Amino acid sequence: MELEGLRGLAAIVVVLHHVAWMFWAPLNTGKFGVEHIPLPFEQHIYGTPLALVYAGTLAVAIFFVLSGFVLSIGYFQTKKKSIIKKFILSRYLRLMLPALASVLIAYVIIASGLSGVIASAAAAAGGGSGYATALQFDASFLDAVKNGALEVFISDRHPYNTVLWTMFIEFWGSFMVFGFLLLFAKRKHRWLAYLGFIVITFNTWFLPFILGVIIADLHASGWFKKLQDRKYIVPALLAGTVVFGAFPHQRVVGTAYEHLNIIQVLLPDINRKMFFVTLAATMLLMAVLMSKTLANGLKRVSWLGKYTYSLYLTHKFVLFVFAGFVFLHLLPIGYNKAAIIAVLLSVPLFALVAFLFEKYIDVPSIRLASWFAKLFTRETAMSIRERWIGTEAQLLYMRHLLEIRPPHPIGADEE
Repeated sequence: MELEGLRGLAAIVVVLHHVAWMFWAPLNTGKFGVEHIPLPFEQHIYGTPLALVYAGTLAVAIFFVLSGFVLSIGYFQTKKKSIIKKFILSRYLRLMLPALASVLIAYVIIASGLSGVIASAAAAAGGGSGYATALQFDASFLDAVKNGALEVFISDRHPYNTVLWTMFIEFWGSFMVFGFLLLFAKRKHRWLAYLGFIVITFNTWFLPFILGVIIADLHASGWFKKLQDRKYIVPALLAGTVVFGAFPHQRVVGTAYEHLNIIQVLLPDINRKMFFVTLAATMLLMAVLMSKTLANGLKRVSWLGKYTYSLYLTHKFVLFVFAGFVFLHLLPIGYNKAAIIAVLLSVPLFALVAFLFEKYIDVPSIRLASWFAKLFTRETAMSIRERWIGTEAQLLYMRHLLEIRPPHPIGADEE
């Protein structure tokens, strides 16, 4: 349950990250010389640990590490291949159906002409917005269906909902985990395989998946329990999370993180941001697994977890259309006042849309994916029917087994 809480909080951080892109882009770019209306103390936030509040890239890494962990922990605890088979059979439907629904929402926005609100809001924000071209293209229904059902899983084309760039990584990263478990998880010298996969995936977004599997292996073997009594470990891990997790999104020169550029002397081609936030996410997950205090705190907000995927897929549309509309109409009172009020008024709508999407899209997708997996694992018709109908407890269990929600990262459109 604590991991659901961690997932939910990470999703909120993602929303804040895109709010910054919408109205105060320099908070993500560090380019304060552009023409925009700055927030108070704006230049003192970028490139400091304060940026953790909207550190979207860190959220990406957290979600990917969690993916590797949750996809593998059940197998390490039970050694049952049936768990992996269910994941394999359900993975595509579980990810695709909600993703497709989000693309169709974007299509409706474009077809109805509402995307003009985005362009107008971005124009008013000037250099303070990173969304001047969002949804500014001609769309067709068939193209939207093709994109949501197929292209986002096999290519880097994701014009309707740019957050779906993670689908390619999430989908293939998941199957990399399944392949590793089937081939090496039971082997005595699997640590050599871990080392090989780390080398192969280094400097890619697939590395967090492998690190998540390693953490699951260590957790299942009781390794973390042995370290719980060493009081200095968790504070050290949290300090590392803060230091590395707030590594600047773009400009590093002139920030407190400039000295970390030394890593490029050793590894010239390394993606510094991806490396440091992956390290931070790994340290954070380890801290949560070793700290009862952290775990108990996160359990209190575990209810956020079930809305994470829905919020991830829909929040940009609320931000683009509703927040953009309110912002434009409130501009006469001042840029920052208009933007802040627009964002605050959007909070209930973020929640409402995520709630409805979860109820009518996400939940049926989980059930359908579960039914499909059970159908091909030769379970009885009664068992299939019971799982389809389900109780709330069963549904929560299926969430734990089936969903590794794609993190909401920073898309290429925002670089």
